[in-house]
Amino acid sequence: MSSWRVGFLTVACLLAVRYTEFYPNCPSLRSIRVNPQHVELFPRRILPNTRARRSIRSLRRQATNARHPFTQECPTVRLHAPLASKSISPATLEALSLAATHNTSYLRVHTRLDVNCLDDRSLFCLLSSLVDHPDYHNDYMFAWSSSQNNRSFIGIGGLGSIDARGSTRFTSVRKGARSMRSRVVDTSPDCTGQLSVDVDSTDVPLLCGGFSFAASDGDRDGPWEGFPDGRFWVPRLLMHKEGGGGEDVGWKGVVTVRVDKREDGREVEARVRKEIQGLEALINKSNHPKSNRDVRRRDPVTPQDTEEESKNSERRYESWINLISKAIQYMNLGNMSKVVLARCVPYTPPGAINVSSTLSSLSASFPECCTFFIKLPRRPAFLGATPERLIRLRGTRMETEALAGTIGRGRNADEDMENGAKLLASLKDRKEHQLVVDEIRGLLAPISRNLNIPPVPSVRKLKNVFHLETNIEAELRDDAELFDLVEKLHPTPALGGTPRDVALKWMAKNEGWERGWYAAPIGWSDREGNGEFVVAIRSALISEQDSKVWLFSGCGIVPGSNPESEWEETNVKLRAMLEALRADSEA
Repeated sequence: MSSWRVGFLTVACLLAVRYTEFYPNCPSLRSIRVNPQHVELFPRRILPNTRARRSIRSLRRQATNARHPFTQECPTVRLHAPLASKSISPATLEALSLAATHNTSYLRVHTRLDVNCLDDRSLFCLLSSLVDHPDYHNDYMFAWSSSQNNRSFIGIGGLGSIDARGSTRFTSVRKGARSMRSRVVDTSPDCTGQLSVDVDSTDVPLLCGGFSFAASDGDRDGPWEGFPDGRFWVPRLLMHKEGGGGEDVGWKGVVTVRVDKREDGREVEARVRKEIQGLEALINKSNHPKSNRDVRRRDPVTPQDTEEESKNSERRYESWINLISKAIQYMNLGNMSKVVLARCVPYTPPGAINVSSTLSSLSASFPECCTFFIKLPRRPAFLGATPERLIRLRGTRMETEALAGTIGRGRNADEDMENGAKLLASLKDRKEHQLVVDEIRGLLAPISRNLNIPPVPSVRKLKNVFHLETNIEAELRDDAELFDLVEKLHPTPALGGTPRDVALKWMAKNEGWERGWYAAPIGWSDREGNGEFVVAIRSALISEQDSKVWLFSGCGIVPGSNPESEWEETNVKLRAMLEALRADSEA
């Protein structure tokens, strides 16, 4: 055996002997790991606070006198043991143990909330009160309400944010999410008030956030100034709906605290109790459901209103027509098959924006959509009601959809039926839709065990438009991860075009404005790596500081597109958000 290996064993034995000498309450090590940089000790039992700290100081002092046989330097001693008293809950001890290994960990405490008849509108009322709350005004906020899987939640505050930028943003977030999941302990109080470790947190959001539509070469300016290429965070306070719908639905709260490796367990649990009390106080202050008020509406916004406001914006009518014509001309040369172009329309509301009323109006008008709200610290709020899911993943089962091809709703039932039939029969819309289906099939087939794609699209009804829709399901291979799938799918031809790279380059060169997080993936992920992402369309960016709103709307352009029709299609989509904002100003 070489001399340095003998030296390693000598140091290990020496430290083990010293360890048992300094820790009479923990007579043996579970294991010891020695490498050229440091020595790691893994005790079998939890150590009392006072004795552990005193012994660690003594051990480290003596270790400085023992040169490492390989490097001839003093080894760093790492003790993998939580410093807590026997009265601390098992989950807290587990979090402290993780913190000793990773420097920090996160303790999430799940508790049932005593809330009756809490609907989405009441949830948005609570969110609105927090937007102006001095403790949360400049903090993270995230709201999500989707009737497709009966999921609603709001996340307040943020811990452990994951930032990403550039072409590797999805990879950076995936790595950050994986690291975060390894440092989380999920728990709930038992009948004695102790925190147990065994809690099923499947489908309970751990990370919330989103990406930009495209990576930026530098800092963004304009409305999206300060928005990164990707950001995700752990909500400090979370309220989420559990179970079915109606009055029998259960609501749960999750409070998360960051645990430092030097913290005392009793201090951690005191912070947990304080956070739970804070969440309950917020709920009680909102007075659900009595605080909920009806949203009073003005007359529907007419096409002339929308067009007039658009003509007064930077993107005038003539500019849009020229842009569409230029895209069609480029496609006729055979360079690309489709490109999705969008408008950014500035709007000045007549009064202050009430988030609750705007979100409630969107949720009530578009129950088939996912209503969302995102607020980064000291940044404008981003909200909308999107009909398009990018991905839902649970285990190896994945759901996505192709949503492309649009026509307006009729003025009565007969005209409605006629328009739906006309959309199904439209060669232009069917071709546009098939491009999306074929692209998704090509992306998913190599990574799927089973792929189910209906041969014919269906018609999806929204309040203001019909869409062609194809629901796609896949059973994936075991190695598929959520953020890898988001990167693979974004943007689909329904948001970018085809061929993807050609369409994105043409769009970036000719569209004339920074999309930011518009039409980008936003969503959440749980501790198991499951999650859901939607595409942030039919949306608006609201700046309280400047009292300005930017509305976003887009449409797919193919060689057979009519610029006038595409202009009217974007007006129809813009009208929904304008109605919500104007209902808000009258509420």
